[in-house]
Amino acid sequence: SVAAATSLILDHLGLDWAVLGGEEWCCGDPLLLSGKTGFAGETALHNLQAIRRLGARTLVTSCAGCYRAFTQEYPRLVGDLGLEVLHTSQLLERALSDRKIEFAAGLDMTVTYHDPCELGRLGGVYEAPRAVLRAIPGAKFVELARNRNLTRCCGGGGVLKATYPEIALRLGSRKLEEAHLAGAEAVVSTCPACKLNISDAASEENDQLQVLDLTEIAARAMGLRVT
Repeated sequence: SVAAATSLILDHLGLDWAVLGGEEWCCGDPLLLSGKTGFAGETALHNLQAIRRLGARTLVTSCAGCYRAFTQEYPRLVGDLGLEVLHTSQLLERALSDRKIEFAAGLDMTVTYHDPCELGRLGGVYEAPRAVLRAIPGAKFVELARNRNLTRCCGGGGVLKATYPEIALRLGSRKLEEAHLAGAEAVVSTCPACKLNISDAASEENDQLQVLDLTEIAARAMGLRVT
């Protein structure tokens, strides 16, 4: 659903865009996190060459881990990328600022935002997602008690979910508690791993709190139907 929402948004913006298809490998972030730097370097080189063959000038990703890998790790592994790298939250903020999109569909709900570790603390991107959420008509934005650089990890990243799934679920449950204390009806994030783990925790506890990616709530506010 994150990929579907992103593609609808890119179409709505009228951008000339493509995906790498079979040429797209994992960004290599999990390899780096597990210490396999050599394999990560080979992966980075493959991906960069595939992107350059397309003639792309901008790379857009919906994943916090991919964003950090491309902006911080790839220059170290393979040198200058020669292209702009944007997280979807930054693309949406820019489009709103340039008045290329507007949110026509009001959303009557209270929403809060969870800062993914790799986009927030490690990537320094805090304001773009909040600017997008605040621009949605009818949506009341509230902050979690711990936010920005003080945000607690949701448990979905850092290979934790793969190695210690029970600990990951407990951390996801704590994130649900934080969202309820803030009075939110939906918790929004900008990382598929965060969405997955918080959603799993909600399912485990039969919690009705909505767990959404920023692209999904933005597409909904733009009147786009994500299937």
